[in-house]
Amino acid sequence: MENLIEKKLQNLLFPKPEICPEENLYFRRYGTSIYLYAIDHIDLMDETALVEFDTFFNSFSLEKWTKYTLIDNIGLSLDLQGKFLVTVVRKYRTGRGREVLTEVLSEQIVETWQRKHVKIPINFKHTVGSICFKLLSLDFNCIFFGGYYYTEVQSKDIRDVKIGLNICTYRREPFVRNNLLKISDAFFSQHNTEMFNRCEVFVTDNARSLKDEFKNKKIHVFPNKNAGGSGGFTRGLIEILKRKETDGFTHALFMDDDIILDPEVVFRTYSILSLCREKYANAFVGGTMLRLDHQYRCHETGGYWQSGAIHSLKKGLDFREFECCLYGECEETTNYNAWWYCAVPLSLANENNLPLPIFIKADDVEYGLRNMRQIILMNGIAVWHEPFENKYSSMQWYYILRNQCIVNAIHSLFNKKQFFAEFRNTVIREILWYRYKNAELIMRGVEDFLKGIDWLKEQDGEALNADIIKNGYRLDYIDDLPVPFSYSEYDRMLKIKDSSKLKKMVRLLTFNGLILKPNRAFSYAPAEGARVIQFYRAARVLNYDNFSHKGFVTEKDTKKTVSLLWKYFCLKTKFKRKYRKVIRGFRENYGQITNISFWQNYLGIQK
Repeated sequence: MENLIEKKLQNLLFPKPEICPEENLYFRRYGTSIYLYAIDHIDLMDETALVEFDTFFNSFSLEKWTKYTLIDNIGLSLDLQGKFLVTVVRKYRTGRGREVLTEVLSEQIVETWQRKHVKIPINFKHTVGSICFKLLSLDFNCIFFGGYYYTEVQSKDIRDVKIGLNICTYRREPFVRNNLLKISDAFFSQHNTEMFNRCEVFVTDNARSLKDEFKNKKIHVFPNKNAGGSGGFTRGLIEILKRKETDGFTHALFMDDDIILDPEVVFRTYSILSLCREKYANAFVGGTMLRLDHQYRCHETGGYWQSGAIHSLKKGLDFREFECCLYGECEETTNYNAWWYCAVPLSLANENNLPLPIFIKADDVEYGLRNMRQIILMNGIAVWHEPFENKYSSMQWYYILRNQCIVNAIHSLFNKKQFFAEFRNTVIREILWYRYKNAELIMRGVEDFLKGIDWLKEQDGEALNADIIKNGYRLDYIDDLPVPFSYSEYDRMLKIKDSSKLKKMVRLLTFNGLILKPNRAFSYAPAEGARVIQFYRAARVLNYDNFSHKGFVTEKDTKKTVSLLWKYFCLKTKFKRKYRKVIRGFRENYGQITNISFWQNYLGIQK
């Protein structure tokens, strides 16, 4: 029988100011203990010091690892100096209520007054829940330097995995440089690191603004036509597929350009893929999106698309709380994973199975619906991303309903009642907000969908998007706007409510004052997340983007309102007449726009 070898599964992490300083995502300190970023270890000063590792990044997802991979044994290697009581536990929930239960798996005293790696085998009978451990200092000046979880496995059982990191960027140079520097330092700086020959980076530069500055044979940069996220990620995927046979790539790891990444997350992804059971050989590995402004808060751990209604799973969980970590591990029905972090097997992604050319919005959803039958999601595999409400863009309104219709058409998910409700609500909402350009863009997107797949196939995505941007609202500096800005007045408008039921009834019966003359020169509303009452009977409204501190002004226009409503009703009638034929065309012919020949022509890539 072949000898077992030790294989590292995941390293224990410390908080870092350049990545995430939130301690409770990594460990919990009690008593007299010190952690300093600069020294990167924990000093347990006396016998009152306790450090617990039941956290999002440093617990071990026992249930997921044993389900999706071949491992049947786990060990913990700790880098220590001093005298400790080491307690290893399994924490789990029974499903009855929110109570967290604990099973002690081992407890032992470790004493070493020279720095030493101590191996602690973990014996378990049940696999539900997560493995955690805690260190209690039994003397003065004890130090914890780090460690890792490992398994012992036969070398023949380790899959030959190589990952192409697929990054699409458009003028996000600081983020891209920082992430590539971290990846290079972690994986490419020394030949003897496990990941040195297990990954390379493919950056598609849609703005063609990145300089050739990385000077690393494992980092490839491709200037690209600005065909949006779908075009950028597809270009990267094509370049990885070119090297699949010669360089042994097995997966493409899609990553947004504006994330904060800890390279350990890539290593953990590799560890899972290299030990995957045959049953899950075609599984995707997804990453949780944590918010960049509140780094402990979950935005999404996998998503569920329901004919255009998007359900972001686990949204709002506070991963500083271990109860939330356990809830985060609960598996739910998931049919896509966003491309801020998603590992795609090249056994599925091939030259006849590429993404759709729909620029932005729902490209990752559609590719997930088409290919993702299994997805692995677990604590500790996550990136930080700017919340989407902090990214106001007028142009998105062209793509949202258009692409929703395309995706639903291809996957036979079109729900006429749901579509018309959303179409009506979004158009009328933008009209009530005086955002007439957005209403125009929404209807233009629906009209373009009705032109069918042949129209989409012939489009120059870069030129179309430039025209969409030109016809939307542009955020400008406050000093350049025709309405004076007062933050205190803006703050007051954020909290405004109807002062009585009668006034609310009058506001609703007059269509939020559209049929009345304005009684105030201007008002204020947030660019993202506005409410109709903030526009009531105002002649002009300054729409303020709190993230960029810029804004744009919209103005009440009764003639424009009538014109847009008429256009909406005409388009609704046209949609009812044509949509069945258009849907059939997309469903039967989408393969024409998801193959290598189409994409080479679309992106202007040399064949």
